[in-house]
Amino acid sequence: HGLAPLSTDYLQPTYDQLRVELYQGSVTQRDARLRRFDLVTSIELIEHLTLTDLECFASVVFGYMSPASVIVSTPNSEFNALLPGLTGFRHSDHKFEWNRSEFRSWALKVCLDYGYEVEFTGVGEAPQDQQESIGFCSQIGVFHRLQGNDHCNALHGSDVEEVFSYTLVYSVNYPSLHDNNTLRRVLVSEVLHWAEHLKNRWMEEKTGRTNDVLPHGQTEQGASEELLSESRTPTCR
Repeated sequence: HGLAPLSTDYLQPTYDQLRVELYQGSVTQRDARLRRFDLVTSIELIEHLTLTDLECFASVVFGYMSPASVIVSTPNSEFNALLPGLTGFRHSDHKFEWNRSEFRSWALKVCLDYGYEVEFTGVGEAPQDQQESIGFCSQIGVFHRLQGNDHCNALHGSDVEEVFSYTLVYSVNYPSLHDNNTLRRVLVSEVLHWAEHLKNRWMEEKTGRTNDVLPHGQTEQGASEELLSESRTPTCR
């Protein structure tokens, strides 16, 4: 439900169209709807995969989905020495935890196999005097697909559109001025707002006072009707 539009999205819809879809599936399975996105993130995920599934992960994400960019983060085992009381892996479900050299070797092989380049960074700095020797708590690889790389299409041909293994869990269209109902509602709201604004300004000019300062016992509606009856110009109310 956190993907749903906020009330402000309905009050001020944008011109651009936005549709959010949430799917559930396995990163080792292909789905044609997930191909050629701008960005795929894999945050603290790969260490939960067996080495066999990790090969499938690389094939599916980099080879089949082939997004423009991929961000992969995973624990840096060299940092574990700084975590008090830690023995073994950081989580019982972890199948491995790589040091920086192991992660770098895997990332560079992915680049070679699927036509990407990678830059390395991380999150969670070690003490300043140990940053160089230990590195980040979690290491991150930011992959960018090389220009002109058609590796994905060459591998999978025209049958890719037939693969639909993920389940659609939730979808929502955000309010947009491309939608005629939304556009009509916004236009009517704007017209009424400016009509009220013009009416108030005209009343101020006629009476020399603002709407909230009226003679005792006279309501704003009564004053408005009295002034409108004096006007010879058609007025939008």
